[in-house]
Amino acid sequence: MEPWYIVIGLLASTGVLFLFSALTSRWVRARRLLARAPRVAIADARDGQVVKVVGTLECAEEAPLEAPISAHPCVRCEARVYRDLGETLEILAEEHLGQGTAWVVDQTGKALIQLHESRVVLRSQTSDVEGEAISRRVGELLERHGGKPREAVSLRFQEARLSPGDRVAVYGRCRFEPDPDPRAPRSTYRRYPARLTIVAPRRGTEALVTNDPALIRDALE
Repeated sequence: MEPWYIVIGLLASTGVLFLFSALTSRWVRARRLLARAPRVAIADARDGQVVKVVGTLECAEEAPLEAPISAHPCVRCEARVYRDLGETLEILAEEHLGQGTAWVVDQTGKALIQLHESRVVLRSQTSDVEGEAISRRVGELLERHGGKPREAVSLRFQEARLSPGDRVAVYGRCRFEPDPDPRAPRSTYRRYPARLTIVAPRRGTEALVTNDPALIRDALE
């Protein structure tokens, strides 16, 4: 599957308050979803059951993507560059990129996550733009959105990533389906090779994936 790539151009500083409110609201909704579902090991999941699973993220596609500022491998990333104006923040550029699928793996098995159909709540990193490599990549990001590379001086960036090896919590409905991998062993659930996919609990809703440490702690309780 080709990675989807969305470029969000120059944003007005008036959007900062809305952005903060939206992120807070998304975190609260994620906590509520994780609180309402039982935690199960992947091997114990039943077809049709709505659950939460805690495990490690692995790539399901050929290779991870590269985060636009840190260059770290990832399967989902949200990056923004902004200028601190004291009482307000001015967002200069923002990019979102991601792959469509990934695996969540625990000690008992693995399940496929449909990232493009899930609500993804990410742990973020905020830092000053400093160092030659970071400054260069921030400058390139600004250029892609009509900015000037020299504006990379005295700026800050925020990058939220979902990366291979991250500990994640996943919420959704369990669905067993034929495994297209010819090497897959036959399932005890079906007579044919089957894989577990975690999907939206019902029509019009979304599954949830997060690497936020606080939400994962809640999921483990």
